[in-house]
Formats: sequence, C-alpha cells, structure tokens
Amino acid sequence: DALPILVIPQEASELSVASGDVLAEAQAGRDNSFLLHTRDQFDNPRTLPTTSVLSGYVDLPDPVPLTFTYAGEGNYTVTFAPTRTGDFPMHVLVGGVGNAADIVGSPFALRVIPGPTSPTDTLIEGTGWTMAYAGVEGWFIVTLRDQQLNHRRVSVGEDLTLNNNNIACNQIGAGVYRCSYVITRAQTIDVIMRVNNQFVNPVAPYTQQITIHPKPIDSTEGILYLFGHTDHAISRSEERRVGKECRSR
Repeated sequence: DALPILVIPQEASELSVASGDVLAEAQAGRDNSFLLHTRDQFDNPRTLPTTSVLSGYVDLPDPVPLTFTYAGEGNYTVTFAPTRTGDFPMHVLVGGVGNAADIVGSPFALRVIPGPTSPTDTLIEGTGWTMAYAGVEGWFIVTLRDQQLNHRRVSVGEDLTLNNNNIACNQIGAGVYRCSYVITRAQTIDVIMRVNNQFVNPVAPYTQQITIHPKPIDSTEGILYLFGHTDHAISRSEERRVGKECRSR
C-alpha cells in the first residue's frame, strides 16, 4: 500500500489576511490589537509559527511600529499604540528588507480617535484665566484633551464646572467652551475648575488665581470721578464750563 504523503504549507506570504475592528478605527494612547492569519503563497492556511519576517507600521510623520506575538495555529496578535489622531494608512508586511510586501487589504485605511478625557491635560487659553479689569469682561477658552494632548472633540457626557458663580461657561464647539465674567471690584479670586468631577489643577489646593485690577481711568468717557482732596466730583462737561469761566476772568 502507498504511504500517505504529508503536504505542509510553505512560509507566510503576502496572501496572509488580518481581522479585527482596529484595522479601521483605533484609539490614541492605548494598545490596539488585531489578528494576523498567516497563509502561504498558494493561499494555504498555516498552523505553525513562520520564519518569514513580519513587520508593519502606521504611516505617521513619526511611524508607529507594529509588534507581532505568536498566538497559536499560525496566527499572530499584532499590537500598536498611536499617540496622534487622524486618518493614516497602516501597512502590514511579510518579507525581509527589500522583499517586504503588503498582505491582503494592506495598507488599511486607519482612523485614530482621541483617548478618554484627561482633566489635568485640559487646554486653557486667554488672559481672563489669570487677570481682568474691574467692570470689563474677562474670558478664556477651555478645550478638552486626552493624555496625548489630542483635542477630544466631544461634549456629550463631559462635565465642566467652576466653583465661582460669576463665571459662566458656554459650549462653542465639540469639547470647546468659552468662559466669561464681569467683576466690578478689584480683588483676587481663587477659582477651582473640574472636568468630569476631577480637578484640572492636580496640585492642592487645586486653585487658579485670577487678579481683577482697577480699571484705568479714561478721561474721554465723561464719567464722574471722586477724588479724596475734593469736596465733590465734577463731570467733563462741568470741568470745561468751569475752565471757560476761569479763563474769561
């Protein structure tokens, strides 16, 4: 009787395939994984580790490498951790230097979305976060970000609060808020900002000081000013009238 002949697959080739949701969408700041199913050049599935070189990268200005870990039955877990959000091609390659080829479906059109909101990485812009003048609107812009400093671009489910009722914050974009106030008395106030009930300033006492300066005197406004060395205040029009009378004498 003829003995059976065992035909085994050749090494992994560019006919290998990948599966997993992160081939289309991944999250910044975390390990994202998918499966690589190795197949030989005749499209036979493999059940053993391969000696073929496996490599790959997310094509950013600073490319993000892919790492391959054997998972059994000819499959590999492929992991990558991007830090930048946006749309990028992701290459999965079989073969060594000068001989590497994209597998089926590669390069994949990958979208990297922001990670979870990080309160301590919140971006605050505008002079109103540190100072303003009495009676003049002070304002600043708050942008929610993840740990990699990517803009979250999401407001649903996010909560921005301040401990001072004089400051009002309104959403002006996805994950972006304009906060403003008008305070008429010169003073220094301590403000505590929280995002999702966590302090934005992680250092106790978790406050930001805003200094309200006296408003500079504008001599063109015709406003009554009271000075300590006079018995009464005079307006600009009265000042001009008195001046004319003095000159006429």
